[in-house]
Amino acid sequence: ADAMRAVMSKGGAETFRLAVPTDANGREAVYAYLDEASALKGLPKNQRASALARRCGFPASCEFCGDIFVGRQKWHKGGMVENIDFSLADLETSALWARRAEIENLEFQKETQPEEHARAQEGAGPSMPASGTGDGY
Repeated sequence: ADAMRAVMSKGGAETFRLAVPTDANGREAVYAYLDEASALKGLPKNQRASALARRCGFPASCEFCGDIFVGRQKWHKGGMVENIDFSLADLETSALWARRAEIENLEFQKETQPEEHARAQEGAGPSMPASGTGDGY
């Protein structure tokens, strides 16, 4: 128990990709940055961040706790990555990246994790969206 407390007290940020960079979206990715031990610390559920993840195609079981920072990165050909502006308006449901994220995430999962993607699609139906696990879902 003391070892776990020592690790948690140091803290650390975890990244969670909300939108995958693609050629179609200008190779821009959107990430949520969170406290990696937020649930273990008993931090309250972050309703807005959890809803944002659902809008990006992640299942309802994907819940964030505590404070969340959302940012965007541009992936340049050749490997350079830079942080770029992400404004308050970018959190609106009408933002282009948000409208594209669910489809682009599913396409990425289909390309990089075809078996997981197929299993997720088997359980999907008109009243039940597909779900799955893993990075890029």
